[in-house]
Amino acid sequence: ITSYEAQIDRLNQSIQGREQLFDENRLNDQQIKELVDDVGQRWLINKILQQLRQEQVQRHQAAQ
Repeated sequence: ITSYEAQIDRLNQSIQGREQLFDENRLNDQQIKELVDDVGQRWLINKILQQLRQEQVQRHQAAQ
């Protein structure tokens, strides 16, 4: 879980930096592709993280 959280933080920083450049129309096609890739990775990692946290809660409840 910690590793996924760190990866999301890294992606957030990358996305934020590119967002501003995108808003200023200063990204080339390759940079736009990288932005889209980062957004997609962040979405998928968030979904995986939600599942892991749910499993963690279920295991904790079962142990009680």
